[in-house]
Amino acid sequence: METGCTHQIRVHLAHISRPVIGDPVYGTQAISLPRHPAIERWLRAFPRQALHARGLPFEHPETGETMTFSAPLPNDLADLMAHIRQALSV
Repeated sequence: METGCTHQIRVHLAHISRPVIGDPVYGTQAISLPRHPAIERWLRAFPRQALHARGLPFEHPETGETMTFSAPLPNDLADLMAHIRQALSV
């Protein structure tokens, strides 16, 4: 099922000048961090959209039961966040 939610998130975040890392349409080109060139390089080089849902609850259409699915943060996003935190703490 395609809902357009991902596109909506991307457009709204770009509109408030908070583009999604790795977004080829609305995102990465707008990133400019002159005080942090290493971070800017990492963000521009990230190979995919940096979107992740830790948990998604919804109501089952037939039973009405609330179903919740969760997923850990992918390693590539965790690594990117670690690099950024380390660069900012120096």
